Amino acid sequence: MNPFLHSALVDIEQHVAQGGWDQPTRLYALVETATLLREEPSLMEEFQRMGIDRPPAFTPVEQEDLPDMPLDEILAQITWGEQVTGCAIAVERLVLPAEVEVTIPHDSPEMPAYVAAHPLREEIRLVAAVLRNGHRDCALRMRSNDKDEEVLFGEDLAPGLLEALLGTFSEYDYEQVNEEDLTDEERELLAQERAAAAEGHEHGPGCNHDEDDHGHGHGHGHGH
Repeated sequence: MNPFLHSALVDIEQHVAQGGWDQPTRLYALVETATLLREEPSLMEEFQRMGIDRPPAFTPVEQEDLPDMPLDEILAQITWGEQVTGCAIAVERLVLPAEVEVTIPHDSPEMPAYVAAHPLREEIRLVAAVLRNGHRDCALRMRSNDKDEEVLFGEDLAPGLLEALLGTFSEYDYEQVNEEDLTDEERELLAQERAAAAEGHEHGPGCNHDEDDHGHGHGHGHGH
């Protein structure tokens, strides 16, 4: 586990949690704080006003105005500026326990409604974070047990989502992925990401902004 990435993950997870549930997907660029301070030394004063004398290694920059489309399509459109060291995403999902997996109509358009109406459904929030070099981490919070001390951490919580995030960095080597560790759904998502990378998508939210390389977030950091 990369301790600097884990620290950024915890920071983002707690910040998103403060906003409660039923939130849209939130995407962040991770930029080295030292880079931001070189470009804007006045940011140190902002850290100090927040009581932070030793800034974190990475500063999350939230990306705004994500398009209304499936998550895999959003991620397939993204490429980051070279100063973006990593990225993170927060998504809410409905899941069912493993014991009812066989009852889920996976190939049916009725599957989302089936899961949403199931009495054993569980609402979760995943916050996944990666670095260009392949380091990854993930947090999982359950709505039914919404406590900071009950948040689960580990890169094995959402391997498919983490691979999709890594795919937004063009130099990431997909051949490193051990597909035997993925579910059928995650293999399909990975195949889509490979196809998107092969087609050379070069545009998308937070991509190669003309004014800077940090994406088009509403400012540096997420204001807490």
